[in-house]
Amino acid sequence: YMVDAISQVKQYNKKGELIREITLPGVGTARGFGGKKDQTTLYYSFTNYKTPGTTYTFDVATGDSGVYRKSAIDFNSDDYTSEQV
Repeated sequence: YMVDAISQVKQYNKKGELIREITLPGVGTARGFGGKKDQTTLYYSFTNYKTPGTTYTFDVATGDSGVYRKSAIDFNSDDYTSEQV
């Protein structure tokens, strides 16, 4: 979903019942989460002004995310702040 121009991701079971809201790395845009029904790890990309093109893993059973691949851009996101107004 998009809420106020920000991605919001929710996980549902096959009956349409909400399992969890997926915590994203920040305010920004998430894409992906596609996969086959027997896969337990999915991949998604997340980007915002501080996180250029990072790919994450998502564990379907636990809801945990982790960094899979960071952009090779020489960029220190700690030097910047970003806020929605």
